[in-house]
This record gives sequence, C-alpha cells and structure tokens, in this order.
Amino acid sequence: MRNFLYVLSLVSFFCHAQPGHYFLSHFTPSDKKIDHAAFDMVQDANGFMYFATRAGILQFDGTNWNLIPAGGAVYTIEAGQDGTLYWGGSDGFGDLRPGANGAMVARKHPQSADGDFFSIAVGQDVVCFLSDQGLAVLEGDSVKMLKAPEEAGEFTALVEVFGEIFISTEGLGILQLEGHSAFQPARFGAIQIPGVVFSSTIGEQCLIATSDDRLYLCERDFRLKPVLASEQNLLSAGSIVEMRWINERLIAIGTLREGVIFADPLSGHIASLLDYNTGLPDNEVYAMYVDRGKNVWVAHDYGFTRIAPGMPFRNYSSYDGLNGNLLCAETFHEEVYVGTSLGLYRLTSEPVYEEVTWYEPMEAKQNNNAQDQSKTRRKGLFSFLRKKEDKTQRTPQRQEVQQRTSRVLKSERYIYKPVNGITAKVSSLTRLGDRLLASGLGGVFEVDRTRAQQILNLPVRFSFATSDGHLIVSAYDNRIILLTQSGKDWKQVDVLNHIDDLVSQVFEHDGAIWLCGMGTIYQTSIEGDRFSVLRALPIENKDFSHTIGFAWSGRPIFVNRSGFYYFESVDGPLIRIDSLPEPYAYFASSGTVWYSDAHAWKTLGSRTNAGINVLRLLDDIRAINEIENSQDLWVINSTDVLYRLSPQSLRNFAPGFPLMIHSVTQGDRQFDPAGRIAVEQDGGPVLFQVVRPNYLGPASSEYRYFLSGISDDWSDWSVLNNQISIPYLPPGVYTLQVQSRDILGQVHEMTPVRFTVRPVFWKSTWFYAMELTLFALLGWLSLKLSLRYRLVSRVLALLTIILLIEFIQTLAGHSFSTSSPLADFLLQVVIAFLILPVESYLRKVMFRDGKKSKLLAVIDDLDRREKEERQKSASG
Repeated sequence: MRNFLYVLSLVSFFCHAQPGHYFLSHFTPSDKKIDHAAFDMVQDANGFMYFATRAGILQFDGTNWNLIPAGGAVYTIEAGQDGTLYWGGSDGFGDLRPGANGAMVARKHPQSADGDFFSIAVGQDVVCFLSDQGLAVLEGDSVKMLKAPEEAGEFTALVEVFGEIFISTEGLGILQLEGHSAFQPARFGAIQIPGVVFSSTIGEQCLIATSDDRLYLCERDFRLKPVLASEQNLLSAGSIVEMRWINERLIAIGTLREGVIFADPLSGHIASLLDYNTGLPDNEVYAMYVDRGKNVWVAHDYGFTRIAPGMPFRNYSSYDGLNGNLLCAETFHEEVYVGTSLGLYRLTSEPVYEEVTWYEPMEAKQNNNAQDQSKTRRKGLFSFLRKKEDKTQRTPQRQEVQQRTSRVLKSERYIYKPVNGITAKVSSLTRLGDRLLASGLGGVFEVDRTRAQQILNLPVRFSFATSDGHLIVSAYDNRIILLTQSGKDWKQVDVLNHIDDLVSQVFEHDGAIWLCGMGTIYQTSIEGDRFSVLRALPIENKDFSHTIGFAWSGRPIFVNRSGFYYFESVDGPLIRIDSLPEPYAYFASSGTVWYSDAHAWKTLGSRTNAGINVLRLLDDIRAINEIENSQDLWVINSTDVLYRLSPQSLRNFAPGFPLMIHSVTQGDRQFDPAGRIAVEQDGGPVLFQVVRPNYLGPASSEYRYFLSGISDDWSDWSVLNNQISIPYLPPGVYTLQVQSRDILGQVHEMTPVRFTVRPVFWKSTWFYAMELTLFALLGWLSLKLSLRYRLVSRVLALLTIILLIEFIQTLAGHSFSTSSPLADFLLQVVIAFLILPVESYLRKVMFRDGKKSKLLAVIDDLDRREKEERQKSASG
C-alpha cells in the first residue's frame, strides 16, 4: 500500500512541475587517489568550498583541489558566527586556520575529547560538537564536556533552532541545552515528534526535518506547522538525508533514493525533481548544502554536483524520448519542437501507467516498522557513510497476505514523441504565418502537431519564409527553389540553377532577398512568383567559413570568420567594418546576430541582450534561435544539450568573492602570500597563482596583470592569466597587480603584491663592501712589507691591483649592462682605458725600488709616533 500511495504522490508532483530542468555542473578531484565521498560541506566568506571526507578536509575554489589532513576521517564541518570553520571527526574536533606559507591547516582543539564527533551546531556564543556519548560545548577557548544521561541512551542528532541547541536521543526523545551546561526536555507545541535531525533557517522561518521523514515550519515560540503534508508519501519513499532553504519560496530536500526534491514550503507544491534521469549522477545523496550564491551542492558517490536554480538556463534535453544529435529547436503555438539527425520530436505531457502490487494486511505493520527503521537509520547515518553499510535493505516479514495488483497512473510527465511522417535528418524549422515547416534530408514538411506532410521530396539544407508568404529552399545540389501555396497545396514556381556556391543563409531587407554563399553574396527579389536577375558580389572568406547576414542601421551586414562587411553604396563593393572583430562563432535569427570574439558574446541587429555573455558557460555552441513571442533563446551546444536561455532574467548569481593570491612558488620553495616575499635572482622562474573562487567553469573569468618596473601597460585579458610565470627579473622591488573580469563584465582587483628580487651574492651590497675591505687590507699589507719582504709585497700589490680592476669592471658592467655582446665588449674596452691611469699610479706607488713611497713614509711616521706615546705613558 505504501508503494501505491507513493505512486499517487508522483501524480501531484508532475501536475505542478514546469518544463525545463536546472543548470547542473559536476566536479570531481582530478587526483583519483583522493576519496571524495563527502559527509558534510560548507563555504567560507572568501568563497572556498570545504568538504568533510574520510581522508580529511577537501578545499576547492572551482579550479584547485587541496586536501587538508585532520588526523583521520572528518564527518562534519560548520562555520561559526565569526566565520571560523569548525570540524569534527574520528580524531576529535577543532578548527581551520592559516598555517605556514598561508595554507589552511586543521588544528585539533587542545581540550578535544576522544570519540567520533559527527555533528556541529552553532548557537548563541557557543559551538557544540556531538558524539554518540557526549556533547562538547565550546565557549570562547574553553570546552565543557556533557555526557549523555544514562536513560537517554546514545545521542543521534544535533540541531540549532533560533539560537537554541536541541539534541535527539534514543531513549528520552529530544533534549534542549540549558545554560550551556545541562539538558532539559524539549517542547514543540502540541505536536509530538520523535526526533529532530535537520534544521535550516532563513529570516524568521526555521524548517526542521524529523526522524520519520516529516517537515515542519517552526515559529519563534517553537510551535510547529506541517509542511508538504500532501507530498508525505514522496518524502517517506525518498527518505530525507538533508534539507536547506534556497529562498523564501523554495527549499531543496536531499533524499536517499529519489535524488533532490525542490518544493515551495508555503504552497506545498513540488517545483522540480532532479534524479538520475534528469542529470544527477546518482539518486543517493550523501550530503547537501546551499552556498552564498543560492546554489545547491550535492555530494554523491561520483563526486559533487552544483545545481543552479538562479541561472538563466533551463535544460530541455533531459526528458525521455529524444533521440539523435540535436540540430535545431523551435517554439510553435507554445509547443516545443526539436529537429535531430533522426527526425522531428515534440515535447508533450502524457500519463504513464504501470502495474503496482501491494499487500493490504501489511499496511499497518509496515507503517510502524517504517517509523522504527527510520529511528535506526538516523542513529546510524554516519556509520553508513563510513562503513558503506546498506541501510536501505529491509528484511520482509513472512506471513499470509492477500496480494492485489492494479494498473495505476505512475506519473504525468513531459516526454518527447516523434512527429509521424519524418524519419530523416531535420536541420531547419521555419515559421510561415500559422504554419510550421521542417526541412532536412527527407525534404520539406508541413507539421501539424503529431504528424507531418511532405511538400517537397528533395534533400535540402534549410528553408526561409519571406514576408509575402513565399518559401525559399536551399537544396543539397545548390539549387535555390521558390515555393508558394495554392490553397492547401504547395507548388514550385521558380528555381535558380546557376548558383555555384554553398548558400548557408537567406534573409530579407527592404524588399531584397540576400543569398549568403561562402565566397559570394547574391542579391535578388521576388516579382510575380519569380526570382529577379541575380547580382553577385564577392566577399572575403579566407577560412571558407559559412557566411550569414542581417540588417543593421538600415543596411545589410554580412559576417564570416574574416569579419563584418557592408555596402557604402548599392553598386559598390563590400567593405570590412574595422571596428568589429573577426568572430570565431556567430549565429543569426530574425534579424539579429549573436557573435563571440573569444572574450565575450555580443549581439547586433534588431534586438540586444545585455546578459548574452552568459553563453560563455556553454561548450562549443552549435545553434541559437529566437523563441516565438519571447525574449528567450534556444541554444544547442556540442554535448547535445538543449537549453532555454532567458538573458533578460539574468541576475548577479555569482557573489563577489575577493580576488586573492593563492600561492607564490620558485622551484621547490613556497612563500607565504601574506608575508614578506623575497625571491632569488638565480632561483628560476617565479610563479604567482591568483584565485577568485568561481564555480561556473574555467571560461567564466578572465585575468590580466601589471608588473611595475617591467611593463608600461596591462597584459591582455586571458583565462590563462590566473597563473603568472616570470622567468627572470633584475634585482629590485616590484609590485604585481592583477584584475579579473567575470561573465557579467564586473572587474575585481586584487590587493597589490609587493615582492623583492634579491641579487646573486657576488652582486649584493655586502659582497661589494667585503671586496673593498679586502682591497684595503691587501694594499696596507703590501706597503708594510715592501722593505723587508719585497717579493711578498710585490705579489700582494699585484693581486690588489688585479682585484681592484676586476671589481671596477664588474661594478660598471652591472650598472651599465646591455643585451648585445658587441656593446658589452666595447663597454669593457672603455672601462679598461679609464682604469689605465689608476693602474699606472698604483704601480708607481707600490713598485718603487729601494725607495720608500710617500704613502709608506707617512704610515711609518704614524707608527713611530704611536710607539713613542706608548713608551712615554708606560714610563710615566
């Protein structure tokens, strides 16, 4: 009977569901050695995501994964009121804080107790850590351990509701922490609940989940109001793992068997259901979290999935029934049609039936057993995640029962159904008044909802509807065929046979028909069901890319990968528009062109989309088409996903996290970005890596940098400039500035980083001072020994002169270094000539034969006077 009720609950869900699924992103650490099965997750104020895993804590910024060891498995992680991150696991509990080199480290609290701490709750001025046998209350830096009362059995869950701490137990139900040091029975109004396992608060609304898979809104006086009571069978069948608020009208419920349920808690309606069939890699949810951008993170056996309800994308290709490669999409009479390589499909809703069997005598026992098993499941939640036990396995009770089977409505869901009459590739869908036409390898068809009638039996590339009701068809043999309707039938009235080019698009402007070929543009018109004389105009197309056209500023414009072209006069040649770039991707529809210059998506023509740059989030777009009577677009990418894009509803779905320095490395050395950075001139390239946490994809942010003293301008914007490698820098002090730009065009600037490049030791100041001291010492010894030890004196004098000359040359070469070997040689010659007089003077002073030099005489005189003064003082 429970299965029967669950089936009926699905009917309610699909009656309220709307087409299109939320935008999903999937993440998995590239290092396969990392165990990414997560028990809990949190986001800090800088935007970094942290995941509690068996191996420790995983840190993620959208690009880089970093494993933070914590002495064992970590089961829970939470942010305190001041932003501090706290964790609990098999080795106790503690917090995260910056360590050496600025990297985050997991610190175990000095007063941490032994045991598996599997839940954290942040109350008023306290942080509580829960294990099976006790509660650790952290207040300031001191920890108070509270043991579970003997009659309570084991603690099973810990939640915070409006600043108060509640603990679920096996024997005493729900206890409330009183005065940070004692427990008292908890009261939730007149409703009796077996245990509170999760809570989530937004504003003045707190949502709690109980151990029997029920949801309640809790008021400030702790009175409860049931939520989603009409969908209770769906919640019970799914088995709630976690739930979170997204906004005041939307909550996310992670389940054990049904994926993630999105619902409106006020109306009680299910908004969406994401499971394996709609893009979620696994229906079994380990943990769930809502980040600062109101995106839902789901941990499962295959990594992490980020669900973005606020993104202006809705996925329309995840419904069943759609086969083949997606080629085109169109909305006609509020119905969605999709052309693929295998035919034409229409999105429709229909009932799905199945045979359901249930056993009536087991109904009451199963309901009671379900509640008992729910308690056991809550108690062992984290042991399931740690030990991989099968908590969904149930042992059936053997008894005599009466089996009943019925054909019931399983769901009312959206599916794609093929349009009868078309079994070949459909590459183009065209609206002509109140008719929809499909073109492809099977010819041209008029579509009437579920069936299609062929009007031209000839392989065609596309068709174009003119403003006067004609249909222009581009055939595979390069013929351009003109069709018109006579009553209910279509007839061919003219054909262009002499076009020796592949026409990729046709558009109309001021009564003229423009045929866009790869190397030639053709101009014609329709006069009395006939094509007028063709006018051919060559167009530059060095890459032989397809050419499209549209009307802009009252004149026709043509686009290919060589650029944008226009006429200055009707009889003149095509001229390139220098102010517009050479696009690498471009699409036209209904008088508008969308193009990308590798940095951003932009529009020209009859409409503009301020938020169109969000297309950068999609890989290799293949088709863009306007939606009838809407500002929305159909977009198909290379992974065969069909999205409905609403650029006008674009909001700041990516919070403004700061741009910061992630790491500074030189070879094997790593520097603390927050400390003094001093690198060696001969230590090799210096690598600066910057990061601004971003989970929209690698193409969603661009970076540029400016290094003072080296360049006079900023570098170009590039997605690769988040890693700045500097191969060589002269000694000195430098300042690095970095900026990032997101897909909304917002620029974020990093705090400038100041660093020093230390010279090699023989070019440092202390080494120069040591050399001068050595020269002075050698010179003094040479003069002192010149009379008694002439040979030694001459050797010292010669050595002094040589070293002094080399020192002067080195100093001059360092101060006036050039990049040319010839210039360096000429510089050495000039220095040698300048040193020559100094060298001659030194040789005269130091190498006089049989005579004392004046300098030596002065030194001797000073020595003699010093000896006399010492003798006088001694005799006195």
